[in-house]
Amino acid sequence: MSDERFVHAWLLQLDPAWRRRSAEERHADIDAFCAAAGRAEGRLMQHAYSTIGLRAEGDLLLWRMAESIEAVEATAAEIDSQMANLRATNPDILLLYTLPLITADAVRYMQANDWHPQVVWGYINPNTLLGALLGGAGGPEAGYQQIAGNISTNYILDTVGDADNPAMVEHVRIMGQYGGPDPVSQLSVYGQSLAELMVETLDGACQNGDMTRAGVLEAAESIQGYTSDLYLPGIEVNLSDTDHFAIQDLQPVRFRADGTLETLGELVNAEDVVAEGDSTPE
Repeated sequence: MSDERFVHAWLLQLDPAWRRRSAEERHADIDAFCAAAGRAEGRLMQHAYSTIGLRAEGDLLLWRMAESIEAVEATAAEIDSQMANLRATNPDILLLYTLPLITADAVRYMQANDWHPQVVWGYINPNTLLGALLGGAGGPEAGYQQIAGNISTNYILDTVGDADNPAMVEHVRIMGQYGGPDPVSQLSVYGQSLAELMVETLDGACQNGDMTRAGVLEAAESIQGYTSDLYLPGIEVNLSDTDHFAIQDLQPVRFRADGTLETLGELVNAEDVVAEGDSTPE
């Protein structure tokens, strides 16, 4: 067991208007807060300290410690109330701007409450990770069925649907030889693609004869038309001293029940989307 620990601290302050609520309402709020805090007890150690009279900017310090960052993140936000509020608006499309652990909680909430809007989230919620989080003892395959039909974006090869692609086969070999994850995931593919881009940057700095910090930065900002075998067709990295957004094209995809990704239309360019949003009719 590692000696490493992760700490999360919240300094909370009461809204003065809360004290004007009825005693019944305040007791209900306290019970809800204690229940939310209690749900974390099995995952981490936590202590509460009153700071009334000690800190003007807060009334309660909630201190939590766990052996993994995942355990801390999983308890950093309780989303049931937010999801209930969203459900009450009866949206046709639900956009989740959340990290995977929270996204998985949102999926569980929707399933438990028989709520089925069209869900959209970004590429930071890959199929393999969500499948593992939601599948539990049933494995990623069980998780894939729970996220089927949801829409996301992607720019790298899919470890499930592109398993036979030569670049993916090579990725699996590299991970196996050097102690990478088994099985591989979208995150390991992402990691290798970043490593390859770093090699491209260092190689450029070396060819320029300047391996200083400034030289490496100049090499990175000079990358144009770079692509990787792990990228989807049409994906390129173009950087400059005024543009540090490496990936600006994304492929919309829909998750299938078998874990593969269905391509939806053409690549979408972020700059084009922003330009369309900023445009005003004459």
